[in-house]
This record gives sequence, C-alpha cells and structure tokens, in this order.
Amino acid sequence: MIPFRSPVSVVLALTIVGCAAKQDVQTQQAPASPRLAASRIEEGVVADHSREGLRNFGPARPGTHSGGECRNIPVPAENVSRISVSFPSRSRPETLISLVLDGQGNPVRYSETRGLPRAPLEPADMRAALDTIVSTHVQLDYVTGEALLSNRRPGERTQLVIATVADVRAAESVGNIDELVELVKRICGVD
Repeated sequence: MIPFRSPVSVVLALTIVGCAAKQDVQTQQAPASPRLAASRIEEGVVADHSREGLRNFGPARPGTHSGGECRNIPVPAENVSRISVSFPSRSRPETLISLVLDGQGNPVRYSETRGLPRAPLEPADMRAALDTIVSTHVQLDYVTGEALLSNRRPGERTQLVIATVADVRAAESVGNIDELVELVKRICGVD
C-alpha cells in the first residue's frame, strides 16, 4: 500500500484491513508496480490493476468541493509542507483533501476521502462507524507514480483500483485532480 501518514491514511487502512465481508480477494491483471504487487490486500477486497478497471471506476460517493477550511500541518522534514482542506467545513467535513508539497509547491502526495465518520471517535468506535459509511478514497504518490482508488459500501466488498498517477489524472471518473490540487493550494494560500 502507498505509505500515507495522515488521518485519511488511517481511515483507508482501516477500510481495507477491516472489511466486513470475509471472502477471498479477487484481482485482475498485473499490478501497476512491483511495490504494489508485494502489498498484502486483505479479505473482502476486490482489487483491479487494469486500465479498464480505472475507466469503469465510478466514485461511490461524490466529492464535495465547495466552501473549505484549511489546516496547515507541521512536517519535520525540510522543504516539505502538508496542508489539508475539509469541505464544506472542518466542523462538518464531507470531503477531506490532504496534500504534501515539495519546496516549490508541487504535489508529492494527494489524498482525498469522500465520506468521513463524524469525529471525535474512539478507536473502538471507528470500525462501527466505517461499517455504516459509503466512502471513496483517492490517493496519488507523485514520486513513485502509483495511485490507489477505492470505494466502500456497507455490506459489500471494498472495490480497489491500483493505477498510475498519470492514468488517474487523465481519467474523468474521479474529477480533475489537477484542479483540486490548485483549489486546495488556493484555499490554503499556497502559491
């Protein structure tokens, strides 16, 4: 799995690892990269590594990209910044987009979650909350070129598509990622 270190990553990890259905994993075609090939995908996940899978991917939950409140997140690494925007607001988030930017303001990582549990939740309550939420996750690692898309619906297997960043940026099914990156940067006042 792409190593994102954010609250969204925790939600995604819990989504994939904690799938309610106890069925075998189904995969199609070869993975996008050797690193993702080595990833362990848990039971209850339908993984698709094909371009057709990306073309057929339809978000289970539409993104909310109006309003938006920024949060700058301190990062100990030099020449890197991390920002996130909650849409429509931090008190009522429906969509969360987090970016890791290099020193020139270029995206290094993009993470979007559509469908968030209402916080604050204790870890024990997170599983129950996730079992009731329809969610879509989009994660891009611009350094490795790897992308991961997933849909989760209560009572169904998690749909997982592994693709390249270039293919996801060109796909229309998840929206214009480049425009969303610029929107987040604008809301957070990053040039």
